[in-house]
Amino acid sequence: MSNGWEFRSAKMLHSECYIFGRPSIPEPMRAPPMPLRHRRDRDHRIVADRSHPAEERLRLRDNSGRGGAHTGRSSSRFLEWIAPALGAERMNELIGLLSGEPSPDGRAARSHRSQRSIIEALRELHTEGDLHPTAKKIAERAGVSLRTVWQHFDDLEALLIAAARRDVELVLQLVSPTDTGRPLAERISWLVEQRVLIFERMVPGWRAARLQEPFSEGLRRSRERMVWLGQAELATLFAPELNRLAPVPRRRLLESLLAVTLWPFWDSLRVDLRLAPEQAGATIATMLTASFEVAGLSTAE
Repeated sequence: MSNGWEFRSAKMLHSECYIFGRPSIPEPMRAPPMPLRHRRDRDHRIVADRSHPAEERLRLRDNSGRGGAHTGRSSSRFLEWIAPALGAERMNELIGLLSGEPSPDGRAARSHRSQRSIIEALRELHTEGDLHPTAKKIAERAGVSLRTVWQHFDDLEALLIAAARRDVELVLQLVSPTDTGRPLAERISWLVEQRVLIFERMVPGWRAARLQEPFSEGLRRSRERMVWLGQAELATLFAPELNRLAPVPRRRLLESLLAVTLWPFWDSLRVDLRLAPEQAGATIATMLTASFEVAGLSTAE
């Protein structure tokens, strides 16, 4: 193929994935570089370093196996990689979302396990095609009582929001940065391969959440966070090309890249056009390549 993209199996892509929602591009497109200072505690948690409020700092937490949001070393590197494009305010919100840790006492740990089993039960039912399961069905799948479900979640919307947060955690366990000095065609191929994998894995939960988004501010906010990650990743990955353009064509190019790498676009390719994953991936690669060429940036360089 002229764009240099070829589909590879999910087994070859187990460590790197990306996730997107709908576009929301602020001005300026990229935030100023954000200095990072790392101060690790024994748990290596990702939290804002409150001792230096004038800057945005992170503590990096590794995948230690304890409860809460596990973000792994590769995702810590990924968050650092996209931090200048993401901006301090959005990074702080994302860190706050992921930095929860249950109390170490046994009762709290059991409660956390029950909550996680309920969330995973919901995700399993979504994967099986049940996009709106009843609380009773979720409880049965999780192996807990219906009362336990309501002890942890006020309603099914709250459970969906928790599942959306879990989706962010899962994706951040898989992503990692890449070398932006690689040829443009290779970076396009690398990006598309990861999108194919993550879209296919996350589609059941996203379809379920999309049904409830018009009625849930929490779900809409969760989707916006996915947009932040996607926007920052694109701005970082293709910074060498974007920075060669004037502000207006740069913004237009980024909008074009976002438009064809959003999950709704992927879902339309898969559902409306009935394309196989490799065909849908090839279509996105072709459109990404065309977007750069329209902007005067050849992938052959």
